[in-house]
Amino acid sequence: MFDAYKRANLALHPPLALREATVAGMDARRRPKARRRWPAYVSAAAAVLAVVLLVSLMPRPGRNNKGQTRALRAYALSEPRYPDYPTRINNMGVEREGFFQEFQRYWSQLPNEVDEDFARQAAGFSKVSSRLVLAGATENRIYSPVDLWMALAMLAETAGGTSRQQILDALGVDSLETLRQQTRAMWLRSYVDDGTVATVPAGSIWLNKGLSYNKDTLDSLAEYYFAGSYAVEMGTEKANKAIAQWLDAQTGGLLQDSTGNIQTSPLDVMRLYATLYYYGRWSQPFHPGNNTQDTFTRADGQEVTAEFMHTKRDSNVLFGETFTAAPLHTKNTSVYFVLPDEGRSVDEVLQDDGLWAGLAHEEDAEGIQWGFYKTEWSLPKFDIASDVDLDETIRALGITDVFSEAADFSALTAGTDLPIELSGAHQAARIQVDEEGIRGVAYTELPAAGAPPPPDDIVIMDLDRPFLLVVTSPVEGVPLFVGVVNDPTATLS
Repeated sequence: MFDAYKRANLALHPPLALREATVAGMDARRRPKARRRWPAYVSAAAAVLAVVLLVSLMPRPGRNNKGQTRALRAYALSEPRYPDYPTRINNMGVEREGFFQEFQRYWSQLPNEVDEDFARQAAGFSKVSSRLVLAGATENRIYSPVDLWMALAMLAETAGGTSRQQILDALGVDSLETLRQQTRAMWLRSYVDDGTVATVPAGSIWLNKGLSYNKDTLDSLAEYYFAGSYAVEMGTEKANKAIAQWLDAQTGGLLQDSTGNIQTSPLDVMRLYATLYYYGRWSQPFHPGNNTQDTFTRADGQEVTAEFMHTKRDSNVLFGETFTAAPLHTKNTSVYFVLPDEGRSVDEVLQDDGLWAGLAHEEDAEGIQWGFYKTEWSLPKFDIASDVDLDETIRALGITDVFSEAADFSALTAGTDLPIELSGAHQAARIQVDEEGIRGVAYTELPAAGAPPPPDDIVIMDLDRPFLLVVTSPVEGVPLFVGVVNDPTATLS
C-alpha cells in the first residue's frame, strides 16, 4: 500500500560488500588492527534512516497515540510520558461538558513558551531545508521540516564533539541545553490529540541488545524529545515485528503492507525512527455534490483529468511577487495552498522570501500584502506519497562528520570502543485530501476584537496547475509539512 516506505526501508541496509568487509574486520586473527565501523541506522523525520510521515485530513480509527503495548514494553529501556490531553468527545459522540475549561487549563500549565529567537531560527531552518528538498521536483513531493528538526535534535543528543556542534550550528542553536528545552516546548505546543483531531510527533531508538549504551542519553531522549528506547536482537524476526508494531501503533496501521517488510541485520547498531501523525477535518466541509471533473495541467504541459472540489469562503489572502496563497482551516491547524502566478514556477515561489515571511506573519515584510476577500476555491482531491533521500540535504546544511569516519556518537556509546557512522537519511510521507470536515465545530483565525466587514472583491483560487501546500504549526513559520503537488491524479506506487 505504501511502497515508497518499502523502498526507504530497503535502502537502510548496508550493501553486501560492506557487510562482508565488516565481518572480515571482526576476524582478529587475520586483521588484528582492524576497527569495525558499524552503520548507524538513525531514521527520523528526515534525518538518518527511514522516516514515516502521515498527513491525513480524515481521521482514522483505531490509532494508539502512545504506541505502548505489553509486547513493546518488554523491550523498553526508557519510555516517554505523553501529556494528558483533554478529550473532546464523550462515549455518546457529543462534546464533553467542560472541555474548553480543561483545554485552557492544560494549555496554561505547559512548562515554557517557545523563545522568539529559537522560533526565528527554526523558521529559517524550515525555509532553507524546504528549498533544498523541494527544489526541482518534477513529481509530487512532501517534506516535513518539523520532523527533520526532531530527527537532527535527537541525533545531536546521541553525538559528541564536532559531530554534535555541526548539528547545533545547522539548527542555529547555541547549546545542547537550549536545544533540549526549546525542542520540548515546540513539541508540546504542536501536540494535539483530543479524539477528533491530532498532531502527534513520536520517536524511537532501537538498539542492538548485545551492546551497551549510555542510559542518561536514553533518558534525555524520552524527557526532551518524547522518544522511547528499545533493545532488540537485531537480525531476528522478533526485532522486525517489534519495530513494525511500534510504527503501526503510531500510524493507525495504515502502513502495515510496508512495515511488514522490515528486515533488521545482526550488524545494525542503532535504528532511529520518527513519525509525525496528523489528521484534521475541514472546519467547513466541501459538498461532494459540487465536485466536477476538470483539467489539471502538469508542469510538463500534459493535461490530466482530476476530480475538483468547489466552495466559497471569506478568507485572508496573501499576495506575493510570484504567488497567491490562501488558507483552508482544520480544527487544529491551517493549510495554505500556494498558487504560482501565471508564467511562474513552483521553484520560483520556493525562492520567494515573501512566502516564508508571510507564513511567519512577519510585520513590515517587503514584497507581500495581506487582504480579506471572498475566495472561490477549486481544489483537486488527491492522495499522494513521496520518498525523499535526505543525505545531500543534511550535508548541505553543514552536517558532514556523521557520515564519515570522523563521526562521534560517544554520547550514546560512551565507555565502549564502538565507531558508528550514519548510513543514510530518508523521509517517506503521504498526504490525503478530500471533502470531509469537522461537523458542528467552528474554527476561526480572526482576533477576538471583532470581525472585518464582508469583502467585496473576489479572489479565484483555481488550483489547476502545480502548486504548493503548507500545513502550519503553532510555531509561526515552522510548517509541519510542505508539499509540491505536480499531479493530483498520480497513484501511490
